[in-house]
Amino acid sequence: MFRLQEYYPDAVKKTYKGVSGYIYFSETIEDSGFELNIPNAATSSVRTEIDGVEYIPDAYEEILRAEEAGLILIQRYEDLLLWSVLMNILHGKMKNSR
Repeated sequence: MFRLQEYYPDAVKKTYKGVSGYIYFSETIEDSGFELNIPNAATSSVRTEIDGVEYIPDAYEEILRAEEAGLILIQRYEDLLLWSVLMNILHGKMKNSR
């Protein structure tokens, strides 16, 4: 599952709200070998036929729909911060109990 992590409060909303764009689909692609580190994305160094395109009027709304459908997991800043604090507390207690 694709995971989107926020690195500051409301990062997803502040980054994607009101941002539009296109998603292009290709059935076949000659991979360039360039490592993107983006799930389901590819690059090609040769001309590639586009088999479909989808216009996204608001990326933030689409991300929320994908989250609701269980397609992605948004790890919100507040949850990550709480998790980090809890892990530090537990680590400190374990260290002190030795």
